[in-house]
Amino acid sequence: TKIAALHAAPEGFAGQEITICGWVRTVRDMKNFGFIELNDGSSFQGLQVVFDRERLANYEEIARLNVGAALSYDISRLSRSGFGNAGHAPENGTAPLIETRSVDRVGGTYLQVRVVDIDGDLKTLLYAQGELTAEAFASGTAGEAFTVNENDVATFRVDHAGTYTFYAADSRGNQTVETVRFLDMSVGPGGM
Repeated sequence: TKIAALHAAPEGFAGQEITICGWVRTVRDMKNFGFIELNDGSSFQGLQVVFDRERLANYEEIARLNVGAALSYDISRLSRSGFGNAGHAPENGTAPLIETRSVDRVGGTYLQVRVVDIDGDLKTLLYAQGELTAEAFASGTAGEAFTVNENDVATFRVDHAGTYTFYAADSRGNQTVETVRFLDMSVGPGGM
């Protein structure tokens, strides 16, 4: 199971047995329990795994994992708590997920936009300067089209402070809007 799919529609996995495979980004050992951030490359956002000394015979070995170590994590039952749909995906599918992050590279600041659509029916990708609503994009009067690469990422160079809105829609009419604000270019990526 991809981490992006879990973030996009967790209700679809409630009560299921799933396996997550990825690489360790961070390990924090708190003596009796610890945290691992696991990432499989499908999402900027990782998955936090909690491990407990009382439940693991190899706790010390897990706590000493290095960043970049490959790890497979079995979740025997994903909790239904917090899921509004009680364990099933909505009939009209799920809206695309838009993730953004800024990256400071030689030559400037760049905005990376990742668009994930686990239903596979992504239809429209648009962006515009300013803060816009989904309705403004859907009307066809706003936005410029953009595409993502094979990793579902588009990269934009950001030359000045401002607000940018990204829009994604699928063939079922599910829409997502993500607004990003660059407040002060002198502070670099942290100024988002």
